[in-house]
Amino acid sequence: MTRKLPTRLRKDLLVGVIFEMRFESLVPLSNILPGLLFKHLPGASITKTPVSEIPESIRNSDPNFIYAPLVVLETEKYQVHIGDKVLQVIYNVPYDGWDKFKSVIIDIYENVMSYSLINNIIRFSLKYIDIIESESGVSLDKMLNVNFSMGACKLDFNTSQARTEIHTVDSVVVIQMAGGAKAEFANSSLRSREGFLIDVDCIRNVTTRDLKYFERELSGGLEDLHNITKEYFFSFLTDEGLELLGAEYD
Repeated sequence: MTRKLPTRLRKDLLVGVIFEMRFESLVPLSNILPGLLFKHLPGASITKTPVSEIPESIRNSDPNFIYAPLVVLETEKYQVHIGDKVLQVIYNVPYDGWDKFKSVIIDIYENVMSYSLINNIIRFSLKYIDIIESESGVSLDKMLNVNFSMGACKLDFNTSQARTEIHTVDSVVVIQMAGGAKAEFANSSLRSREGFLIDVDCIRNVTTRDLKYFERELSGGLEDLHNITKEYFFSFLTDEGLELLGAEYD
């Protein structure tokens, strides 16, 4: 019997959530798009990333930099990271929920596409990053449905890391885990987190060059990716872990 997925957790574990879209464009968008989007984001600040200081010829030839953001627009609730071939939307913590984040993604996408600068979408993805701390004196191995071992040696959650890729018909799910992870926030009202990191990144390649078709399918595609990331994340928690973290069901 498949375990019912919680609707939410009362305990806030999220330290990062990122939507990313990679594309081909008619011109380098990092020089144009920030100014165009700025008028849609009242009160936003604009900063350049360190990668923007690297010469364009090097950025375009190094795979580590091709899809790196060069400019950041930041509002109170979210950030828009822009590169010549990439767009990222990052919702600031504390997270206001999927419905709000999805509406921001769709709004930014529609504003970007209204300028007809992108001629092909390559892929889009959704990543959730959580840090789980032990609760009520219960050790992480009781809360996590995760086993780290090498031969007969069981590895310590606090000192181990793992990465894997799971390929499906139309998506790739990249899962990373690491013990002893720590997150600190720019918002001083939020306490830092330290514990076991679970990073689930669901990527979908786009096979059509029809932008109108992609736009019609984007909302449903985002729901698919959100459901996949949610299913994987909750599968890594035991029943005891879910109870300790305050799982709620509709």
